[in-house]
Amino acid sequence: MKRLAARAFLATAVLVSGLGLLPSCSVVKKSMDCRALSKAVNPHMRALRATSRSLGPTSTPAQVGAAYAQMANDVTASAAAVAALDLGTPELADLSQRYQAMCASSATAFRGMTKATEALTKAQQVAGQHGEDAKAALEQASALVRAATAEVQRASEPETSILQQINALCGSD
Repeated sequence: MKRLAARAFLATAVLVSGLGLLPSCSVVKKSMDCRALSKAVNPHMRALRATSRSLGPTSTPAQVGAAYAQMANDVTASAAAVAALDLGTPELADLSQRYQAMCASSATAFRGMTKATEALTKAQQVAGQHGEDAKAALEQASALVRAATAEVQRASEPETSILQQINALCGSD
């Protein structure tokens, strides 16, 4: 009797699956991959945004440098968390690779901003003491900060597109 019930259940499952009423294995795997990717990315993105929001018009170059150093750590940790995933959905695996590359570029740019703000802080400290040499150093450090700002913007540019593509793919179940 148990065998007959098991066979009936199996036949029903095959029939329902064949009619498309049960999700396929690829849909289930994609859903699992999406959840794993979300769990890997979201905590780091929240930390990154919180650090970014802590900066304001009255932030000193030292505070900006410290925040960018923290943001470099956040995106590095996010990339490492994503790299540790075993994503079986090809589209997500590709987006994961692109996300990791964007994180690496952003971390480099964030560290560049940290160095530029450190140079600006040093130049500001000596500006009043050494006349024209200090003024030239201050202008040079300011130029470094402008260049670093442009690099941060360039490196972070793909983020929105990559995250939108991940959200679109994961929301299409």
